[in-house]
Amino acid sequence: DSPSGKLHIAGQIDLLVKKGNSITIGDYKGLPLDTEIPTLEGWSTMKDLKVGDTVFDKDGKQCKVVVKSEIHNNPCYKIHFSKDISIIADEEHRWLISFSTHPSTKYKGQLREVIMTTKELYEYLQYYNPKNQYQIPKIYLNKELDLPEQNLPIDPYVLGLWLGDGTADNGRITQELNAKSWEIIESKGFELSKNSEYRDKKAETRTVYGLRALLKDNHLLNNKHIPDIYQRSSRNQRINLIRGLMDADGFYEKIHKTFIMSTDHYWQADGLIKVLSSLGIRATLNRVNRPGYNTISRVCYDVKFKTSKFNPFMCRNQEVECVEPKISYYSIKNVEKTETVKTQCIQVDSPSHTYLCTRHMLVTHNTNKKIETKEKSSL
Repeated sequence: DSPSGKLHIAGQIDLLVKKGNSITIGDYKGLPLDTEIPTLEGWSTMKDLKVGDTVFDKDGKQCKVVVKSEIHNNPCYKIHFSKDISIIADEEHRWLISFSTHPSTKYKGQLREVIMTTKELYEYLQYYNPKNQYQIPKIYLNKELDLPEQNLPIDPYVLGLWLGDGTADNGRITQELNAKSWEIIESKGFELSKNSEYRDKKAETRTVYGLRALLKDNHLLNNKHIPDIYQRSSRNQRINLIRGLMDADGFYEKIHKTFIMSTDHYWQADGLIKVLSSLGIRATLNRVNRPGYNTISRVCYDVKFKTSKFNPFMCRNQEVECVEPKISYYSIKNVEKTETVKTQCIQVDSPSHTYLCTRHMLVTHNTNKKIETKEKSSL
């Protein structure tokens, strides 16, 4: 309280609520404006989010944006997670952090959750011992997004197969010799042209009649991507989309029981990671150089993941061993100071005060600092 009876405020505030004689001031911190945020309609950015938009919390449940902050220019840090994932956040943005309990206690194996700011994480990591697992801060994976079945314009398996192995400007699909994939396409109500051998009889190309028109209507011709409606379709529809992509460009690594999709299209790798994240599956993106046709090297993107929830193939690799990943979180490896960027934050009406951000759907927290005071005079 000041001698004059007036409340003095330093800096910018984002929310001021007066209830009776009590005043609540909310000061929201945030994430960069270009941070990707999964919404009910597909994908947005922190900059483009609006109050009333539907996002998702850590349990995969829908929640509403109830407040959006002003743009801030606060000190920023870069957080480095496991699997070469990083994100910039300002110093007071908050995170739901988990720690394993000390192995010597009776609570061994249990988790302890705390809310920490980015700056607090930075300061903590200056002194912790990374060799002690119980000292490593972690963010656990989100649960599967809880979404209803959608009326999709193209069967998700057929679309996934075309995205991986289809000709960009028409409805032709080229597959390694595999009769079952053609049978599946026909079971979805499509008719196929006769076989056309390709590449020394190691593959065949067939036209899926009627597919080109559907692709054109949905702006996919010469514009391959995973439409938002597929990203927000039901669990089974998303799984079948993954199966189409994996039957086209995926393989199974038996030694480590790992599923891998390899593509030379970044959009395809990025899209698969987003769909996998929506199912609560941790995925890794690796950039590799591989021999191409005529031995010319080409850049490829490998998406690697494990899951025991389903077999990500529809007609290949039916004897694979689907194992539960040993790790269901992202470890925080390092936090470093970085240049200041413009940030914003949102408040959501989720009971957990959490929402998801980035293509990996990292769980973040939106509790803001509140200053409650009794009104003595006008501000």
